Amino acid sequence: MRQINALVLCADYPNLNGGKAMAYVHTRNVWLNAHGVDVKVVNFSTSKRYTIDGIEVYPSECLSEEQCNDADIWIIHAPNIRNHYRFLKRANPDTPRLFFFHGHEVLKLNESYPTDYDYLRRTTPVAKLVQELYDRVKLQLWNRYFSTKVNDNHLVFVSQWMKDEFFRNTGLNADEFESMSSIIPNVVAEPFLAGQYDCESEKKYDFISIRGNLDNSKYCTDVVCDLAQRLPNLSFLVVGAGQYFEHRAKPHNIEWCNKPLSHEQMTQYLDCAKCALMPTRLDAQGVAMCEMATYGIPVLTTDLSICKEMLGSFPNVKFFSLDSPDYNGIEMWVKSLQPTRGERCLKFSIEKTVAIEKELICRLVEKSRVLSDSR
Repeated sequence: MRQINALVLCADYPNLNGGKAMAYVHTRNVWLNAHGVDVKVVNFSTSKRYTIDGIEVYPSECLSEEQCNDADIWIIHAPNIRNHYRFLKRANPDTPRLFFFHGHEVLKLNESYPTDYDYLRRTTPVAKLVQELYDRVKLQLWNRYFSTKVNDNHLVFVSQWMKDEFFRNTGLNADEFESMSSIIPNVVAEPFLAGQYDCESEKKYDFISIRGNLDNSKYCTDVVCDLAQRLPNLSFLVVGAGQYFEHRAKPHNIEWCNKPLSHEQMTQYLDCAKCALMPTRLDAQGVAMCEMATYGIPVLTTDLSICKEMLGSFPNVKFFSLDSPDYNGIEMWVKSLQPTRGERCLKFSIEKTVAIEKELICRLVEKSRVLSDSR
């Protein structure tokens, strides 16, 4: 099969200034680009064209109609109404479209998302009403779009939970899309696959919690602090930026590292701890906890159905209840951890994620070419 030209649409994308937005999309694009799929990215958040790790990235207004029409397939990540929906009108109607749903884009945010911390409380009655109206409109538009373009699209969900939420919120019939939908989790970043947790080195911390945003209540900084207060004889490292500790007292046994980490730096920090503490109130997959579990460090996370769906097959993962944490059980579990290097679970490896995506891309493009040649 000859080379495939893919046009990838993203609301944001990693950039040359250190921005890491949607890094999980870039990870797969780099691999696809090296394995027969010529990837070009439309980044709706940039005004300048640039190249990163061999991937050409364009502002939406700088992409010509010819470049749009030359694509063999359009790959749409986390589609939203403001950007992707309008841009899709530029697509050749015969070009197959592969949609990836990662989370908020098909959720009713007022229902799904946990309440903000009080110091950030932005959810006024008016704001909630506006959000509700916006979500109602976006879900109706997606319902109409996919109802009329069934044969042109294939839908990929990062989890069964995400798939269930999509059909529940859009009102579409899941049975009608069974042959046109797949569940493929995000691949984890290369350092978590290439390296392995150093279980034998001396550990400075009992727990490490790494978050991109401490102020997002779904990532449970309050739960981490509560555990630290309840387990005063254990040590915690919290990594992540935010205002949280400007408004809430930091327990004495928490050390705070207020900076973002690269993936390589993350593995170095993980090696300094006995366990990764990654509670969550909401996730469509939870890429960070999947990366840590794949790396091999013991992971403690919440017993949400999505966490069990993603990590239930990992022997190094323990679950606990947010409603009634077993503090004594958690303390005993951490203290009992032994330096053992077992066989790792590679559920989120290239072979089980992006390689499957490539097979799907090839199949859709080949089907489109056969139909085109028969006309």
